[in-house]
Amino acid sequence: MSVLFFVLGMVLGFIFLAILAAICYYHTDPVEDVLPMTERGIKEIEQ
Repeated sequence: MSVLFFVLGMVLGFIFLAILAAICYYHTDPVEDVLPMTERGIKEIEQ
């Protein structure tokens, strides 16, 4: 029985960490990566 709770806790912890990592990833990406890419895209279109 304790093994079942251990596995369940690991799975829930992994899902929680994955969601947390996804939130951090999506919050930092648009500022650092997408804006320079769009600026380059606009410059390329102007040229």
